[in-house]
Amino acid sequence: MIYRAFITVIVLISIPLLFSACSDSGEADPKLFENARQISLDDVKEVRLIEDNAFRIGSRQTVNDIGAVAADKSGRVFVANDYNKRIEVFDEFGNQIESLGGLGSDPGDYRDPAYLKVQANHLYAFDNALNRVYKYDLPKLELTGVTELDGVMKTLNIDSLSSAKPVKLEVMEDGNYLVGFQMVKSTEDRRLVYYRINGSGNVISDQMFTIPSRKLHVDRTMDPPLIMMMPYEPEILIQTDSGGRIYSIDTDHFLISLIDSTGDIIETRHYPIDKADLISSELVDLFTDTFQRRAIRRANLPEQWPALSHAFIDDRNRMWVASIVSDPDIHKWFILSPDGEPLATFERSREEQIVAVVGETVYIKSYNANRYSDEVKRYTLKF
Repeated sequence: MIYRAFITVIVLISIPLLFSACSDSGEADPKLFENARQISLDDVKEVRLIEDNAFRIGSRQTVNDIGAVAADKSGRVFVANDYNKRIEVFDEFGNQIESLGGLGSDPGDYRDPAYLKVQANHLYAFDNALNRVYKYDLPKLELTGVTELDGVMKTLNIDSLSSAKPVKLEVMEDGNYLVGFQMVKSTEDRRLVYYRINGSGNVISDQMFTIPSRKLHVDRTMDPPLIMMMPYEPEILIQTDSGGRIYSIDTDHFLISLIDSTGDIIETRHYPIDKADLISSELVDLFTDTFQRRAIRRANLPEQWPALSHAFIDDRNRMWVASIVSDPDIHKWFILSPDGEPLATFERSREEQIVAVVGETVYIKSYNANRYSDEVKRYTLKF
């Protein structure tokens, strides 16, 4: 797994209220643990993923640099082609059948297709460079909606929000969007401010909540200073389901809060889990860049990894959560029911990313070193 450092300009702006799930330091509010429903992960049923050997997407002839992935109930798979800046469409057999868009700035074009989601009878795509959302009607893939998010915050006439950039997007059950706008005060004080936005690009809610973004590590011994994202930094993940519910997932503690349409916490669920020790040599081995490896060796590292790596909600409102374990090569996954009860568990390589789940069909992205290409494989979940 390769993590790329990046250099960025830090914009100084003021920060409004902080999401109630966190303290001012970004740590989870102790009151959440006191009031949380404790749910055990002991004796969770082990399940298997059975590979469909006849299905595979990814090669230099189709798409080499795979980004976001989505799938619909007919078996079609939608893949963001990060190299050619378009969306590739594959049928249920893995054959490429269509392309959507291409490099450009006109409606329907892409520069950085960072998010794909199938919901109801629509495919949604968010371009992180154009700050634009596209809505395609299924099954014909007709482009029926274009939502411009650039400059939305300026319409609120709040100075501290005027330069905030949309970087996170979730599609709500009513077709509106929950958008996270990035605000930066320093490398260690970065926040996401969430608002609901309609298809016309208008703000249709008060500020829902504000959550801390992952901190950036700065190595000032280099000239220019190296600014990079460390994989051990915890974060708050925001997910939505088809019933309009919003979930806040604290990766540091396996703490999940259910949030209502106004941003208030309805319920918090805590899943006690032993966090893995962070071994510096194993962390260094995750990187190939010499400067990044040097920066990590000089950093003050935490003693443990966060509890979770990532999480998402599938088409049946089940939550899939990847936990970090002591084995540096695997993730232990848990599947949680909509009411929070553990349904199943299994282990997969950390190099594999579960990118879409439709019913019992699971799509996993990984890098094929023999083909020098990303690829997507299809599996069936067997309970």
